[in-house]
Amino acid sequence: MGRRKKSDPIVRVRGIITASEWDEENNVTSVTLSMADEMEYLIQQDNKGRQLLRFLQKEVEVTGFIEEDPFGKKKIRILSYDIKQDL
Repeated sequence: MGRRKKSDPIVRVRGIITASEWDEENNVTSVTLSMADEMEYLIQQDNKGRQLLRFLQKEVEVTGFIEEDPFGKKKIRILSYDIKQDL
């Protein structure tokens, strides 16, 4: 993924944190934001993104930038997040 362009809008989306990659010891190494409309965004594993590893299966609202790789896969770079409380 490249650097953010000034024209890239900041978005706010809500979904469930799900595991997307594991290491040889079966530890989660990457997570995805899965939304109700079946859209999924791979979460960029920078500092903020790695913080979300501990919130598997939790509902979150995130603010960030959507980027797309050359193959059309969407990734979100998290600026901030809010863990939604279970009712």
